[in-house]
Amino acid sequence: MRVLGRLVRNILMFVLGPLWWGLRAVARPRKPWILLRIQPQLVAFQRPVRGWKRLFANKNRSMQTSLHALKHLVERLQADPKVEGLLIILPPVRAGWATVHSARVLLHSLRASGKKVFVFLPRGGSHRELYLASAADRVLASPQSRFGPLGLAAQSHYVKPLLDKTGIGVEVEARSEYKTAAETVTNESMSEAQREQMLRLLTQIDDALNTAWTERGANLSTEDILLGAKRAIETGLIDGMCYEDALLQETGCAQPHTHKTWSKHFGSALRYQAWHRARWLQPVRQRKHIAVIPIHGPITEEPLKWPNRDGAALGPLTRTLRKVARNSKTAGVVLHIDSPGGSALASDLLHQEIALLARHKPVVACFGTVAASGGYYVAAPAHAIVAEPLTITGSIGVLMAKLVAQPLLERLGIRTETIRTKAGADMFSSARALTAEERAVLAREADSFYAAFVNVVAAGRGKSFDTIEALARGRVWSGQDAYDKGLVDVLGGLDTALEEVRRRLSNTRPKERDALEALVVPASDDNHLFPTPILPPQAQALTDLAWLGLSRDRALYYALNIPWIP
Repeated sequence: MRVLGRLVRNILMFVLGPLWWGLRAVARPRKPWILLRIQPQLVAFQRPVRGWKRLFANKNRSMQTSLHALKHLVERLQADPKVEGLLIILPPVRAGWATVHSARVLLHSLRASGKKVFVFLPRGGSHRELYLASAADRVLASPQSRFGPLGLAAQSHYVKPLLDKTGIGVEVEARSEYKTAAETVTNESMSEAQREQMLRLLTQIDDALNTAWTERGANLSTEDILLGAKRAIETGLIDGMCYEDALLQETGCAQPHTHKTWSKHFGSALRYQAWHRARWLQPVRQRKHIAVIPIHGPITEEPLKWPNRDGAALGPLTRTLRKVARNSKTAGVVLHIDSPGGSALASDLLHQEIALLARHKPVVACFGTVAASGGYYVAAPAHAIVAEPLTITGSIGVLMAKLVAQPLLERLGIRTETIRTKAGADMFSSARALTAEERAVLAREADSFYAAFVNVVAAGRGKSFDTIEALARGRVWSGQDAYDKGLVDVLGGLDTALEEVRRRLSNTRPKERDALEALVVPASDDNHLFPTPILPPQAQALTDLAWLGLSRDRALYYALNIPWIP
């Protein structure tokens, strides 16, 4: 149907060709500055929604800015001699540090090409906004805006005392000491292993921030944790303050502000890109491309139906991987992984499918904000792994958890009678705790899968078991540390991963390799059709805990509630 639709469109365009070209000439961008309003959510790319599903598409999509689209905008601006610069209006953003770092690299490259980059912060900002804005020539803010706090903190809520009061317990087998995913429900306070790895992550982000401030020439004291616009100018954190109507003068337009002057000076980034993307005729058949397959959210055997959980389900992903393997137009594959892990069985089965795919096509794993535990497991058979310096990865370990509600049941006056044919037949029941023999069984199972996990990574990395095991033990690494220790091959984002695929297509002519574009191939976009309510972190942690306790599966999970570093 798609081929027929494009064929009909091309026939109509032949008839309407003179009109199309005339309108295109009238709409040609001629403004010296391009205005981009960043949306609150920064994402690597937007998953395509095709056909009738667009009518019901999640409205949250309009609140997203895609790094993939930003990259194309930067490339077009670099090649356009008529454009002087890019003005970005930046609100508070909700994105991982790796994503913000990728956006900052794009702004740096635009500025290095000779274009001016201005950032306006109408509502001030915290670390992410200031880190992104630090790549600009000038950073402006509204007079009453606020900045800070200029210091990092990560909080984890330990709910064991609450669970003890309610009569609920959790029994956990974890391999190894850094596999702290369930410690918020088994410990009353943070373990030394968790404190060590979280402090390392905080330190690396703090170093990146300090480097950005130094490059701008900012001079911040230890008291500068909450700043007004005036004090931010004094420290060199921003360059000036004004309201939005004064941006005309700031970008070099001497005329007073009017709507007519504004429209002559600034062109919309959306319209600018739309003009450049427009094509008179479209290819009828699919061109050769690099498939980008998102593996986002918890890795599960069945699609999740819970709020605010899209999930990477085994069935849809398996069908997508096999479809891509059969498609002769797919030259290579990028797995975009943004997942804290999930089911060990689902991760292993996906690993096998990716290993089969890698026998026939170049496969590169690209890590997003978090690609840890099961997220790393599925990336192991890829020909190369790409990550940003601030990506959270590693956590090579295994976790098994069991809910125990016996004290709660007794408190409520509920008696449980069990009939079994074998000892241990009800070992996963939440009505009782494990016996010593049953705990030994779980320990043996955890040891076995941990060894298998390490072997999988060792085979993918081309290293010995002992070398990988020393880096494993459930330890979380930043992308930079993982690169230094050989768990990641290249530092970069999606563009770097695409280039890595092109580089590995040795049998393809250089011009054809350079022309290969990325085509996003989602396993399913059904979860993105309708908006879903957002759960608070504590409630989200408990829903994840329930999944761990009720699934009876070994879990490859980084954290039940990854601390948000503001």
